[in-house]
Amino acid sequence: MIIIVAAMTRNHVIGKDNRIPWHIDEETRHYRNLVEGKTLLMGRATFDLMKHPYAHGHDIVVTHSKINHKAADVCGSVDEALKKAKEYGPDVFVIGGQSIYEQTIGIADMILLSYIKKDYEGNKFFPEFSKAEWREASVEEFTDFTYAVYIRKKKLGSQHTVSDIPRR
Repeated sequence: MIIIVAAMTRNHVIGKDNRIPWHIDEETRHYRNLVEGKTLLMGRATFDLMKHPYAHGHDIVVTHSKINHKAADVCGSVDEALKKAKEYGPDVFVIGGQSIYEQTIGIADMILLSYIKKDYEGNKFFPEFSKAEWREASVEEFTDFTYAVYIRKKKLGSQHTVSDIPRR
């Protein structure tokens, strides 16, 4: 399953100058609980932002640059990265940035999305997606963000259900 994990403002801002423009401890903890120990697919700027890999997982970085980190698999394309991810298990968590989200939104099975309640300026954005193609499986309110889970409608049925949602 391809699972996109993102946090964005209501106007789709996800970053500014290769940084996250907000600092919300509760959302950061929520995010870490979702991705800890998972196979993560990301672009180079997102990998650089992390500063270190998450424990007990697999980091797959899509870049044409050299990365000197023995714990990360480096792939030249999203397709190559998805093939590599299958070596680690059936689920891959896509964690950004903008270009990686744009390349995977059309093939993702699930989106785990934190809507940041305050507006922030930015120059990196989460792609628009048709809510008609997705079913909102759950929504949870937090002080500074709303967490929503979307499951692609064509993937519903016996293949994916609400019980497939990764838990924190």
